[in-house]
Amino acid sequence: MNIVNHTKLPEFVYPSFDPNGQPVVVCMLKARCEFGDGANGVGSIFPGTFTFEDEYNIDKLNSSLSIESDFAVFKPKTDVYFSDTYAHAPDEVPSTNWSCGFRIDDRIFKMIDIHGDRDWEYSLLSGWTLSSAHPISKIPIWYEDAFGGTWEDGHGNADAELMNPVGHGFVFGDVGDYDSIPAPSIMAQGSNCTKLGQKSKVVGLGPIARSWDPRRIRAGTFDASWKQDKWPFWPSDFYYAYFNAAPDDQQLFPYLTGNEEIELINLTPAGNCRFRLPFDGVLAAILTHQTGEQCCVEFSMDTLVFCVEEMEFHMTWRAAFRAEHPSQIEIVGAT
Repeated sequence: MNIVNHTKLPEFVYPSFDPNGQPVVVCMLKARCEFGDGANGVGSIFPGTFTFEDEYNIDKLNSSLSIESDFAVFKPKTDVYFSDTYAHAPDEVPSTNWSCGFRIDDRIFKMIDIHGDRDWEYSLLSGWTLSSAHPISKIPIWYEDAFGGTWEDGHGNADAELMNPVGHGFVFGDVGDYDSIPAPSIMAQGSNCTKLGQKSKVVGLGPIARSWDPRRIRAGTFDASWKQDKWPFWPSDFYYAYFNAAPDDQQLFPYLTGNEEIELINLTPAGNCRFRLPFDGVLAAILTHQTGEQCCVEFSMDTLVFCVEEMEFHMTWRAAFRAEHPSQIEIVGAT
């Protein structure tokens, strides 16, 4: 297959299958862009680097997802998420609590509450009480410090918060011999821990692993019927939303197109940072079949990843064709 790319962005083209086992050709473009601390504009687009496997904050088995692989047949919405990003206390003065978040035009406005390190502590007089938070100046925004976790009570019964099995605060039943239990530091805005064992909303700005709820459910039902009738393809109740890695409130449709205003709030040492996404043109792929027949598909910007500590973000565009053996793909557009 011949690939002609008239843009400045690198392409990656690969064959795949839709959920029904029909052949498709997926074409991706990727860009990297830098922004300045407190900047109001954005620099030039640079060629991006494709991510070929999932990257985790610590390790694959015991930590949260940092950046997901670029491989996906189709994403029904734009994923917006953060990797390698810290919450910074206002003016970098250590504080016991503050809020941080981001805005994209008038389409997303999300804030989360940050608390310094704190624990549930036990005493014979007071029982379980929440300690005062220690002042901190910054904290990584990852699910390890949000509500969640796994727990085994004093009778050997084990369970986990399926929306975040690596966090703090998920407790049930007899607490056994513990006299101190870590409390979550990243909470939904306006919420707080009031009682040990209280279930809280899992919040964060990073991607959700495929094995975590609610993504896991969207993959469908892998039962005997699937094994007999659909294997090795997706189950009949598979949803393309499974390919979206961002939290549900960080997914956008219609897709982002470029030129949207971004505001980061207490995610950099400077406090607030505003800039615009570059690129407001149209990217398209023209596929030529071996018969000479042609079809054209527009790319969708379906992934936007902010790596704020590096002061950069990454954009991925994707187009998919129902085709088995194309002879040529021509990529056109202004970049």
